[in-house]
Amino acid sequence: TQLAIFIRGVDENFDVSEELLDTVPMTGTKSGNEIFLRVEKSLKKFNIDWSKLVSVASTGTPAMVDANDGLVTKLKSKVAMVGKGSDLKSMCCILHPESLCAQKLKMDHVMSVVVSSVNWICSRGVNHSEFTTLLYELDSQYGSLLYCTEIKWLSRGLVLKRFFESLEEIDSFMSSRGKPLPQLSSQDWIKDLAFLVDMTTHLNTLNISLQGHSQIVTQMYDLIRAFLAKLCLWETHLARNNLAHFPTLKSVSRNESDGLNYIPKIVELKTEFQKRLSEFKLYESELTLFSSPFSMKIESVPEALQMEVIDLQCNTVLKTKYDKVGIPEFYRYLWSSYPRYKTHCAKILSMFGSTYICEQLFSIMKLSKTKFCSQLKDSQWDSVLHITA
Repeated sequence: TQLAIFIRGVDENFDVSEELLDTVPMTGTKSGNEIFLRVEKSLKKFNIDWSKLVSVASTGTPAMVDANDGLVTKLKSKVAMVGKGSDLKSMCCILHPESLCAQKLKMDHVMSVVVSSVNWICSRGVNHSEFTTLLYELDSQYGSLLYCTEIKWLSRGLVLKRFFESLEEIDSFMSSRGKPLPQLSSQDWIKDLAFLVDMTTHLNTLNISLQGHSQIVTQMYDLIRAFLAKLCLWETHLARNNLAHFPTLKSVSRNESDGLNYIPKIVELKTEFQKRLSEFKLYESELTLFSSPFSMKIESVPEALQMEVIDLQCNTVLKTKYDKVGIPEFYRYLWSSYPRYKTHCAKILSMFGSTYICEQLFSIMKLSKTKFCSQLKDSQWDSVLHITA
């Protein structure tokens, strides 16, 4: 097991850099305290100033976020001690909507059929070949379906859509092999699959927007807020059986009450996203001051920044520049007469909004574990990962 530590910094020109600081082999216990000791050692090795740490982004595992012994708690205590009361902000990863799907939508009765049937086809070489030929002969626009675990399927809305659009072919093939799937003839089951196709499509559109290097935390916050607003709209629409934003479900819906069946699932997702947003809410005024400085009410600005922000809001030259280039480019043009506000903006710009960059590295690491490098020791992976990162 490897612990990957990434850092994100901002220079005087507001250029953002993201870098793999260190990778540390983790053996034995992986408690929050043990992880903290490894992080502390790495920061010392690279002479990282604790007082300059602004925030930490981590997964939501107990070792990371436990209120008493988690890594985040220990990092906050260390920064407060070294920085004389400085507050370390923390963000829990807001990626992985496929996990949300599995946990909150509770569509196991659909996914178990989808995964087991496709895995049955794909795990048999001859059958797999015959299935590909069958789809080709029926002029299907899709070829071989991917062999995936349940979570991986949920992370691929397009793959679920392929299954949905190939229902007749799959039903015919499985029946001809003595593996009939009665669910594929059930209208209720098909509607549940259709809803899942639409919902995973929406969630994966969000996920793609949240991914990538140098994402700004305020933009990620906006995306999550927007998705929560969409969930509220969908809840209202489904109550009226308006399926405008659920085209797959609409294509198989025959009853005016079909939409009502999925309201509880939308409510579950809405509750979860509200929980995810609660962390951002703690820093909402600071994030707004970064993203919308000219429209923010002075009463909501920290007193230490109020004088500078008043001057900024009354500066027509900078307002014109802000309207023209937007953020984060605007902050390159801030004058030296706004030192405290510039520091505030640099801190916000330095925040990771997710652990995407870390997870991307481990995906590369998995791909790197070929037969040619499977014998690499943990100590050698650091060099490999620094090259790939």
